[in-house]
Amino acid sequence: MSDVLQRAKETVLHFYQCIDDACDEQIDWVINEYCCDSYHWRGCHPFNELAAHDVSKTFWQPLKTAFRHLQRRQDVFIAGLNQVEDNDKQTGDEKRFGW
Repeated sequence: MSDVLQRAKETVLHFYQCIDDACDEQIDWVINEYCCDSYHWRGCHPFNELAAHDVSKTFWQPLKTAFRHLQRRQDVFIAGLNQVEDNDKQTGDEKRFGW
């Protein structure tokens, strides 16, 4: 696995850990620290699609307030290139991060 991909995976895992550890007031900071301004969050109904600045107040803060002892359980974490034989196309993230 490339160093770039490994660093990207570590960043995502650290983001998840920061969200888990954050109290309500800190979630905005975590989102701002780890997500770009063009971050587009896609969730299930009734949240649907949210911009970066809405994710904290519309989803995370109400969720963490309603379930104070919420625990995220990560059973599988998959990351890497999405390649099919004879297909050199890359997704936007692969191009941006150089995977």
